Amino acid sequence: TVDDIASVYINGSFIFSGNNNTPTSTPVNLSAGYNDIEVRWSDGGGSMTIQLQYSGADSAQSMIAIPDARLY
Repeated sequence: TVDDIASVYINGSFIFSGNNNTPTSTPVNLSAGYNDIEVRWSDGGGSMTIQLQYSGADSAQSMIAIPDARLY
C-alpha cells in the first residue's frame, strides 16, 4: 500500500502503479537469485507510507515485508 503514489518495476519491467492507500496485488513469478526491484514514489504532503510485500516458500505463501537479509 502507498498513501500517495508509487510505481514498481521488476527487472526493468513496469509491474504496477498504485495510490491513495489502495492495496495493489500483481502476481509476478521471479527466478531464483538476484532480481532488480525499483520503487518510485512521491509524497504529496503529510505522512508517508509505502509497503512492498511478497510471498514465497520462505514465507509459507503468506504476504510479508521483504526481509532485510533478502535485499542487496
